[in-house]
Amino acid sequence: MTCSSLGMSFPHSTASHSDKLILSSPSVMQQSLLPPDIRDRISQLHQFIDNYPFPQPQTHQDQNTSAGSPSTVDHREAYKNAMKFFEHSTRQLELAGPHIETGMIIMWAYSLSKRFQEDLEAYRPAALILLAHWCVLLHLIDHCWFINGASRHLLEDIESKIHPGFQEWLAWPRRWVYGNRTCSA
Repeated sequence: MTCSSLGMSFPHSTASHSDKLILSSPSVMQQSLLPPDIRDRISQLHQFIDNYPFPQPQTHQDQNTSAGSPSTVDHREAYKNAMKFFEHSTRQLELAGPHIETGMIIMWAYSLSKRFQEDLEAYRPAALILLAHWCVLLHLIDHCWFINGASRHLLEDIESKIHPGFQEWLAWPRRWVYGNRTCSA
């Protein structure tokens, strides 16, 4: 495994999550450093985003007069794009097997929309949940001197900031970042 700052670039496409760029095979997944249940978890995250109650504009008039007030569609689209790039990262990592590059993981953070970044800064649960899942990918390169445990620190910060009603969504990231010692799920 290398710690270079170079990685594969991802084409900016509008393909939906049902469009597959690669087909997973058991032999590819056996070599991958990703958790074996990553595909199941991605499906669960898609369902979460599809069902998440994003904020609604107050009234139709407010929606027309307030350019800074995002619609539910804008929010959902920002999260669907974040998921699309999360999947791109996992596919790159899957294909790389044990030969991952840091850019395959860090690219996700660079792809986040302004809307999503604002939600992270506001500690919105949906944004924190996706960030917590990214910590699992980040954990794969924790041995690099410039990452050095960042996945654990970031997940600890998320745990302290997320609304208690969403703690259950952190069980999977906890298991893969901290190990089974702190996770009962």
